[in-house]
Amino acid sequence: MARLIGGACIIVFLNIPGVFAGSPNTITIDGNNDFAADEVVAGTSGSAWYFTWDASNFYFGISAPDVAANSATKFVLLYIDSDPRQNPLSGNGSSTGETYNTQTPGLPFNADHHFRWRTDNNFTDLMSWNGSGWVSGNNSGVQALQSGAFVEYKIPRSNLGNPSQIYVCGAMINEQGGVESTFFLTPQSNAPEGYDIDFTHYFGFALVDNNSAGFAGNEDTYPIASVASGDYSAGATWTGGVAPHFNSNVLIQNGHTVSLEADGAAKHLTTIAGGTFNGDTNVLTLASNAILTNNGTFTAGAGTVSFSGSGEITGAIEFNVVDIAGGVDFGSGATINGILRINTGGYVNTNAPVYGNSSTLLYNTGGSYNVSADWTANASSGAGVPQNVQLSNGTTLNLLSDNRTARGTVTIDAGSNTLNSTSGILTIGGDFSNNGTFNHNSGNVTFTGSGSRSITGNATTNFNTVTVNLNDATSVLEALSPITMATDGLTLSQGILKISSASTITPFAGSTTIPATAGYHLNHAGAVSNWGGSGSLTVQGTLIIDDGEMTVGSSSGNELELSSSSSVATINGGTLKLAGRVRVSGSSAGNGLLINGGEVIVTTVGNGSSTIAGFNMNATGRFIMTGGSVTIEQANSSTGSGASDVFIGGVSGAGAKSISGGTFRFGNASTTAGSGMRLNSQLAFFNVTIDNEAGVTLQNNLTVNNTLTFLSGNINTTNLLSVTIPAGGAVVRTSGHVAGNLQKHFATGSNVMRTFEIGTGSDYAPVDITIASVFGAGTMTLRTVAGDHPNISSSDFNAAKSINRHWIISASGLSITTYDATFHFANNDIDAGVNANALNVGRFAGGSWTYLTTGVRTATSTQAVALGNFGQFQVAEFNTPDLIADAGVDKTICSGASTVIGGAPTASGGTSPYTYSWTPIDGLDDANLANPTASPTSTTTYTVTVTDDNNNTAMDEVVITVNESPVASAGADLATTSGVSAKIGANPTANGAGPFTYNWNPAAGLNSTTVANPIATPSSTTTYEVTVEDANGCIATDQVTVRAGNLVNSRIKAIIGPTNLYDPVLNQVRADIAVRNISSAPIYGPLTAVFRTLTPGPPTITIPNADGGGEGLGCYYDYTMLLGPDEVLSPGETSGYKLWIFQEHVTPPVNFRFFADVIEDLDGIPKTAADDQPLALAFDLHNGAVQEHSAANLADNVAEIPNTYALHQNHPNPFNPSTTMQFDMPEAAHVTLKIYNSVGQLIKQVASGNYASGRHKVVWDATDDHGGQVSTGV
Repeated sequence: MARLIGGACIIVFLNIPGVFAGSPNTITIDGNNDFAADEVVAGTSGSAWYFTWDASNFYFGISAPDVAANSATKFVLLYIDSDPRQNPLSGNGSSTGETYNTQTPGLPFNADHHFRWRTDNNFTDLMSWNGSGWVSGNNSGVQALQSGAFVEYKIPRSNLGNPSQIYVCGAMINEQGGVESTFFLTPQSNAPEGYDIDFTHYFGFALVDNNSAGFAGNEDTYPIASVASGDYSAGATWTGGVAPHFNSNVLIQNGHTVSLEADGAAKHLTTIAGGTFNGDTNVLTLASNAILTNNGTFTAGAGTVSFSGSGEITGAIEFNVVDIAGGVDFGSGATINGILRINTGGYVNTNAPVYGNSSTLLYNTGGSYNVSADWTANASSGAGVPQNVQLSNGTTLNLLSDNRTARGTVTIDAGSNTLNSTSGILTIGGDFSNNGTFNHNSGNVTFTGSGSRSITGNATTNFNTVTVNLNDATSVLEALSPITMATDGLTLSQGILKISSASTITPFAGSTTIPATAGYHLNHAGAVSNWGGSGSLTVQGTLIIDDGEMTVGSSSGNELELSSSSSVATINGGTLKLAGRVRVSGSSAGNGLLINGGEVIVTTVGNGSSTIAGFNMNATGRFIMTGGSVTIEQANSSTGSGASDVFIGGVSGAGAKSISGGTFRFGNASTTAGSGMRLNSQLAFFNVTIDNEAGVTLQNNLTVNNTLTFLSGNINTTNLLSVTIPAGGAVVRTSGHVAGNLQKHFATGSNVMRTFEIGTGSDYAPVDITIASVFGAGTMTLRTVAGDHPNISSSDFNAAKSINRHWIISASGLSITTYDATFHFANNDIDAGVNANALNVGRFAGGSWTYLTTGVRTATSTQAVALGNFGQFQVAEFNTPDLIADAGVDKTICSGASTVIGGAPTASGGTSPYTYSWTPIDGLDDANLANPTASPTSTTTYTVTVTDDNNNTAMDEVVITVNESPVASAGADLATTSGVSAKIGANPTANGAGPFTYNWNPAAGLNSTTVANPIATPSSTTTYEVTVEDANGCIATDQVTVRAGNLVNSRIKAIIGPTNLYDPVLNQVRADIAVRNISSAPIYGPLTAVFRTLTPGPPTITIPNADGGGEGLGCYYDYTMLLGPDEVLSPGETSGYKLWIFQEHVTPPVNFRFFADVIEDLDGIPKTAADDQPLALAFDLHNGAVQEHSAANLADNVAEIPNTYALHQNHPNPFNPSTTMQFDMPEAAHVTLKIYNSVGQLIKQVASGNYASGRHKVVWDATDDHGGQVSTGV
């Protein structure tokens, strides 16, 4: 049966001193195996191959059963590449082996030599490649010696070309059968007969002194050794003149220092004794299956060693940064001082390194990773226990169930990085930063170390349980990012947990103790520390609240207790809520309860102890308060005589106490109504606020140095205790008061004022004190007692008209002049019928009453002024008759009349003198007289208020009825001619109450003096007066003047038309002339002139309705001998414009003028400002011309009166289409103007009527009497 004996390919380094047990090792070819132990490599099928060298020869041997076969068909074959390259198929030689039995092997490198030996020991041959084939005969000095199953060979190095490094691969074959590799070749059976397998692996050696063959892991690597110190990347540093590569087996020789001045690579790197590797700041990348051996000096510097795959480390190496992407065995001497970065596929195989104090175990796997040898389980020190741990690149790290310790920080980077913690204990000796996800796996995280430790990150960390066990009591673990934990999940062993983030946790439950070596600290506005169940918190160490909210206990009586000399609770801000109480019973200097800010709320649920107050500071307990507030929320439910809500004892031992700031508040919005609170303090307070409707009862005197605030409820002092407000103190009140003694300080000065906020029950009865001058500072104490003074019956006061309370004022150390006291009282203190303005103040002292000078009185206060002494004070009315006011009897008067009001007398009873006040004051000559004169214009009720000398008041009223007087109208002044009668009196009976009586005076010229409208026929101008009296006896008068004159041939002319009269005639106003419209709306024709002869009495005339308007025009003129109408002339129509122009017959050269203007509205159309423009017309007595002129220059436009009658030539002539004719009249007369044609026929009469003196114009429009058009030339 054909059988492969063995095969191997090996690279060998030749020639540099070293300290290995191997080369140079001279082998004696004597059949004895004198190869060193590190020069052997095991093959398959029980074979072993040996390699070594010295300065002259290359030796190898084989130990295999087939060596002893003594067979002519079994061969030992060795191929040698004496100029190896990083690319093994480069360089000289051939990759085609020699053909055996028709089979030609493919070699893994270009071989230069082929050694063969037959097992019958009769054939030894060293062949060389000549460029085209294998040539035999290079056998000078070649030896082979077999001894049983072992054979050894010597090949002179000169036969190989004296190489410094070589590749080798070898095999044993059976030329008659299949091939089987015995060294790094896959065993093969039942193969075809012959040499039919390729050599796929090889070894390389640098043939240097003291270098072991070092077979393990060196297959398929390029051998390279340093020849001098230098740059790792420079070829001059290395054998073969080629820098190391990913396939290089690198050897740094004794005395050589090789520096990684740029990034480099290798597969294996060995530093022998005396050799030095310097990593600088660069990266050395090792290929998969790397071997890193240090027997010299390995200086990592700031550089990085990166394992691309698996690797093995031998010797002591201190790394800076190591990257691994496969399984790496760190051996027993590796230390990581920088970073061990476990990348995807990487892990620590078998042996973990020692992690330096600044090192980081960085999980950069990019996926899920189960921790293994990289992080030693259940150990707190030694190899594999990391300093710092970091998760990056989307890593999920699973710590499984074993305990793990990180001596430094643990960091979870942002992104999809997750730490699945152990179900055991994760111990962290540094900071914890979570920017990804932390799953607690129901395990515990224990923080150790000293100094400041922190929990940070952008994510909320959800712990299960946390143990703080730092190196000393002052070390701090600060949660700077939000955390959660299981209920009762915090164990404080040593050190302080400080919450400086918006974390809501329930760290404690039941009864819990913070030991003397530990502390708990809230330091964030969003931090909330809840309590997990009923129980108390005993602080033997430190409790600090700077911000946030902490709750202690959940049941009544649960307490915060500080009882140890090491106990200290400091409240600088935030809120501490205690379900029950706080008790400080033992302290040492510097410890105890310190409140500098924030709020401590006690008894949020309640306290029922008869011996322990809700806020309980024993004599031995230290309590210092400089700010903040203490709120008592629920009253102590115990009814025992010793029960209190606040107890602050004296000082014993180290139990120092002081309150220099802050506020004690009794009650808040959550306080249960109906339960009063009790206060027992030997310490003065800074601020006190009362906000409990049921109030606070003192068990000791209370001093408030700054501000006492009443929001709701009273302070009950009883008669023996007091509330003291010293100098600089103040009281602010919304509701509530001191029910008992209130003492306040008065400093020296003038007009020193204090208000004493005192009262009884729900009744507030304060006293305002103003001292005129304090020349000796001291105090004043006031209280008030419900009910009249017990000795009021011995006073001059009316007990039935009193204030049902009295006040007690005392002083201490006070030197003053006088003081004023204003006593305030509630409405229900006032007896029925009390006149607040009649109240007086009496002082009872030494068994007698003194009545004081009264100052300002109001409905609920009375002031006593200029007091010189103290004592007991009562406010009441004196015993005096009732005050009565009499306003007199009701009266009736006419409008415009007067009457005297008030009784006789107006005031009686009470105490004189009296003062009077009448209202309303309208129509009164003096509202402060007892009996004023009233002249009201309408019916009025007058009320008089009488005040006596004791400020008692009484009121009464009287009604003055006013009847309206009639309105008398004698009518408008008018003119008549001599002997002509006229009716006078126009509506003389308006207003008033009928029937009316009339009396005209004088009687001359009247037909009656007792009728409303007599007929007057005066012989000369007379003024008549009428007196009208109505049924109520009210009288009115009026006058009218009747002028008697001589109006000869007077006539009235009415003209409707424009203000700008274009050639008007007396008998006609042309329809084609645009007329003036007073209301700005045009008036259209035809228009008509109407003439009337003036008759005695008001003239009337009816003008046709022109435009549907509603305004009238009145006419006034200034000729002294004439009188026109001075009233509105009622038109016959209800609309239209009326222009009244009076034309009188006078003797020349007297001229006159008249005015027309718009008067009041007739038909609902208002008069406008434009309507007030006067129209001034002048009448020319000589030529009858009518012209328009302004009133100012009217006299300059009056035409001259003609001297003779004249008819002027018409113009134009012939007419086209009309003509104007003028005629003169020296006096008024009747005029007829007719037009005839050339044959004497009458065409048209264009004028016929009375014309005044003057020049007149008539326009003929060339129509006849029938309206037909006449041709020109007529």
